[in-house]
Amino acid sequence: MCRSMTIIISTIAIMMMASACAPRTDDLEAAFRERLVRHYAEDDKAARAVNDEPLRLDITFADLDGDGTPEAIVRLDHPAFCGSRGCTIDVVRFQRDRIAILGAFIAHEVEQRGSPAAACRCLSVGGRAWALVNGRYEPRF
Repeated sequence: MCRSMTIIISTIAIMMMASACAPRTDDLEAAFRERLVRHYAEDDKAARAVNDEPLRLDITFADLDGDGTPEAIVRLDHPAFCGSRGCTIDVVRFQRDRIAILGAFIAHEVEQRGSPAAACRCLSVGGRAWALVNGRYEPRF
């Protein structure tokens, strides 16, 4: 009985240590959200100048390039950034000290197309495929 308790306690301790060392995606995404709010602060000021309403950032996290770190698809939802063709939508990568824009679109929707492990690493923008080429999204013909 004592031996089985030792095994159980050891197993629980190992599981707790392993999960403590693994990065939590919810913490990572919360930190990325904060960075995005700071990044779009000037856009928020411009939006508030139009009609006193704050800019709403609709953020979807996805590992678009298969490197294990999520990128973000950020839709700027405010009349100052939206029109009949859609809204401003940026696809961004988080780097150490900055946010890199991989693609900037005016669209109703931007979605990941396929898996990040696929050779294409494409987005669908208005039903059209865009591929990640040299760190930027370009249309596929």
